Amino acid sequence: VIGGGAIGCSIAFHLKSKDPSLSVCVCERDPTYKIASSPLSVGSIRQQFSIEENTKMSMYTAKFLKELQHSYDSEIALPIHFEERGYL
Repeated sequence: VIGGGAIGCSIAFHLKSKDPSLSVCVCERDPTYKIASSPLSVGSIRQQFSIEENTKMSMYTAKFLKELQHSYDSEIALPIHFEERGYL
């Protein structure tokens, strides 16, 4: 997987979760994530869309991140610090 940001890590995590026998490699230019784009962004998860599929994907993402920060497998994921603060 090229890029270890939010999308790249999600792809790697879901691939490995679906098939633990897979060998998954994430190529990230900043392996410390100190200056990586995703951790430094002030992005948010919007859950209000006019298309139902977009709403479902966003709701899944929010639930996934909440659960992941409390129960993650250190073999396939680093701890995250997700804080839900709302979205206007």
